Amino acid sequence: MNDNLPENQRLERLAGLRKRREEILSLPPETALSKIMAEKQPAALVHSFPEQDFYFLIHDIGLGDALPLLALASDRQREYVLDMEGWHRDRLNVPAMTGWLSAMLMADPDRVTSWLLKDQTGLLELLLFRNIQVVLREHDQDPSSFGDEFFTHDDIYYLRILDDPLLEPSEALASDSTEKIMDDQRRGFFQKLLARLADLHHAAYQKILLEAASLMPAEMEEEVYRLRNVRMAEKGFLPFEEAVGIYQPISPEALGSQPAKTFGRGEEDDEALMAPLYPVKLLRQGMPFSDALQEIDTPFLLQRIQTEFVSLCNQVIAADQQKIQAKEALQTVVEKVCGYLNIGLEASSSEHAAAKGKKAAAMASLIERLPLSQIFRFGYGRALSLKWRVARWRKTAWYEKAGLPLTFWGESWLGVLGGLMVEKPLYFDNYRTGRGLYREFKSLEEIEATGQVLSNIMAVDELLAGMGIRCEKDPGYLLTWQNLILTLWVRAYSGVEEAGDFNTQGRLTPIPKKEFKAFFKMLFAPGKTQDEPWFRTTKTMKTSFLTWLSGRSGVSAEEITGRLGGVLDELFDRVDEELGALQPDDIDPRYIHLFRVG
Repeated sequence: MNDNLPENQRLERLAGLRKRREEILSLPPETALSKIMAEKQPAALVHSFPEQDFYFLIHDIGLGDALPLLALASDRQREYVLDMEGWHRDRLNVPAMTGWLSAMLMADPDRVTSWLLKDQTGLLELLLFRNIQVVLREHDQDPSSFGDEFFTHDDIYYLRILDDPLLEPSEALASDSTEKIMDDQRRGFFQKLLARLADLHHAAYQKILLEAASLMPAEMEEEVYRLRNVRMAEKGFLPFEEAVGIYQPISPEALGSQPAKTFGRGEEDDEALMAPLYPVKLLRQGMPFSDALQEIDTPFLLQRIQTEFVSLCNQVIAADQQKIQAKEALQTVVEKVCGYLNIGLEASSSEHAAAKGKKAAAMASLIERLPLSQIFRFGYGRALSLKWRVARWRKTAWYEKAGLPLTFWGESWLGVLGGLMVEKPLYFDNYRTGRGLYREFKSLEEIEATGQVLSNIMAVDELLAGMGIRCEKDPGYLLTWQNLILTLWVRAYSGVEEAGDFNTQGRLTPIPKKEFKAFFKMLFAPGKTQDEPWFRTTKTMKTSFLTWLSGRSGVSAEEITGRLGGVLDELFDRVDEELGALQPDDIDPRYIHLFRVG
């Protein structure tokens, strides 16, 4: 690109390239490749792709089909691919590194060889040290003394490609055909690379062989890794010990006292136009963060915030120690970051901006003023506070003291508690959105709903603690708070001796089937409409239950209703759903879960 163009023309050209990239990335992978190769100057267009977008485009198309793009790639784009693919945490992944270098060498042998000699000397020496043996022939030495495995390009340096350094000799002999093919490819790569090096610059070839033979591998790997981390940090991929700071919560006061973020000028405009597009294109519309972005009408400001969002996504990837290659995996990261930004924005935006337009504008003002990383930390802190609340409660909870398992709280409440007891709290989705049992929180509404469920669990636990119940885990029966409390009520209502509620092992005593049938006849009344063919619990019986509960716990009926009215209504709805369509003679204790019937 001509740097001598006037500023307005240069920015206009960058904006045009950005628009063409947006169009290409919206196409199916095979169509996108054809579109790029049909350009008059495909190299200029490929070079304009940010490294991250180029990396995902290669994976979308598939390495085998993407060789034409690798042939056109810039040095920075190739370097980014190797930085992403060639390392496993802090160790060089030799098979992956040689695999990608082999593809690059196949795509453009001369350029890749020159690039390795000029800019990747340390990496090249490290790979050669681990994969070849170098022997210098004396002037009177017979080459046949080296053996058939050695070869040479100058009759001075004789080389042998070592066995796979990751396999022990016994493993190498027993390796399957797939491993053998990969080893053959590795050997073929080094043979071609060494031949190219010798042809391209023989003096440099001899120098690098000597340096590789005398290399201190630990020090070189550490230096190559350090340089890789510097490059990755520029894109938001911080070292793990720094990246994990994104999960450190921040208080509302600390968020409010954050200084306003500033953007530079000049070169920042170039960076905004060259920002990666993949993460931004994966943002779902109709969410608080995406709605707030639409309120920003200054193009360069919007692009800078989008660049900041991409950097935040990369930091989360580094903190989670993930390797993201496919768009589907990147989509999960984008949704996670967007979700906690949604929570942070909703929790910190003005409560008075109730109208959707005003609320979106208030959130837009927040993301213009505050760093996105701080908003994310504030949003994540809301989820983390639920986890801490559970941890504090469990130290004094009645069910813990009784030695009861988490299954005591029933399927749905168990799911909520389980999501809050893992290292990083998760929302109990229960497959409602097709995202599995658990997923990340994505809205303040989900935080508040989970908090309400937690309050209900704690209130029930407190109520049970005041009822003087002494029960223990029953291996032969799935005890839940619902069947515990309902069974105790039925036994009391039926006049069964209260002292016999639990046997000598502290396990809940079943209701005799005869007494339960008599109770069952009084429990229900016919539905009020033809649309309700089943029976429903009578108001009289619900009042009886509340009176018994108040008397047993020592808590007033009004207080119980105020704290747990909705929970008790749901409990009796379940009773109606499970038993309302039955006749007394159809009762089978094996299929009744809300009451323990003998």
